[in-house]
Amino acid sequence: MSTSYGSRGTLQGLDAGVRRVAPSFGKQLHLTYSQKADGIVVVESDAERYVSHMLTLDPEVFSFATQPFTVDLIERRIHRATADVEAARARYKRVTGQKFYTPDFGVQWHLTGQWGHDVTAIEVKLEGYEGDGKDLQRMELGRNVIEAAGMEFLRVVWPRSQRHPLRTNLPLLMKAMQRVDLWPDPDMVVSVEEAFEHGLTTVRDLCCALSLSPNVIPSFLASGLLSASVGQEPIRGAMKIELAHGDLGFLSVMRGLAQ
Repeated sequence: MSTSYGSRGTLQGLDAGVRRVAPSFGKQLHLTYSQKADGIVVVESDAERYVSHMLTLDPEVFSFATQPFTVDLIERRIHRATADVEAARARYKRVTGQKFYTPDFGVQWHLTGQWGHDVTAIEVKLEGYEGDGKDLQRMELGRNVIEAAGMEFLRVVWPRSQRHPLRTNLPLLMKAMQRVDLWPDPDMVVSVEEAFEHGLTTVRDLCCALSLSPNVIPSFLASGLLSASVGQEPIRGAMKIELAHGDLGFLSVMRGLAQ
């Protein structure tokens, strides 16, 4: 049997962005990696790093970029080139009030699909730190311009609790996605499928039935052999699992955090 599950990301993607997150102005920078973002991803918070993991794992995401454009709140337009932003800053030097807004991510989807948009701009906030009135006003003004340009806008609120399943699951799934050489071979796929015929429902059941280490479960999930509610349950013995038959749709968890 030669069945293989899952797919790798591509190196193609969105506009690289009007700026590269730097300078940080005292903020701690976080580095991660994604083929869907053409390599190294630089973000300004741990919450943004986790969101980059979600975008990398999501099979519906074609590509993404950090800070993909700047919204001109005065002229109500979108600037995609650094020179245009600098020119606008010079024009508004004596203007008071909200002038610019830059979303944290820009996402391009494989297909327009059920959400009706090809591109989504994402603002990431940590639960409990959603911003003050000035921040919310700037975001709302930016949202109006973004939606008028035909793009979707999402505010993703990352859970503050250290016990949230995504905090433990995403790093495990990211490592598993990068180690295709450890994905289940055809013989293991057959063994797992046959084991499920006996009514398995949890990770513990599967590991006991086939004498497997729990360490293989992230690879079984990332490859599309198994599916689970990775946004609600941590990867452990009690986790409910099902056969995925190559369907990675269960990894589309970002919208569950959108507000």
